Amino acid sequence: MDRHHLQIRMSLETKKELREASKRLGLPASDIVRGALFFGLPTVIAMSELQDEIVKRLVKKLKGEARLRRSR
Repeated sequence: MDRHHLQIRMSLETKKELREASKRLGLPASDIVRGALFFGLPTVIAMSELQDEIVKRLVKKLKGEARLRRSR
């Protein structure tokens, strides 16, 4: 298994939440971070793609409305 290291800067509040979650769940903080990346990364990617699609549709709609205003 390849191992890679990642340094993450976080606020003290987030670090405290991570420690509390680690104690509550009985898991090492590294496992919690790995899980957050594993489940969260696909969600962030999907949200970004959705945002791009919304922007494209909005631009198309605004251009159509501008054409209608000019033709009046």
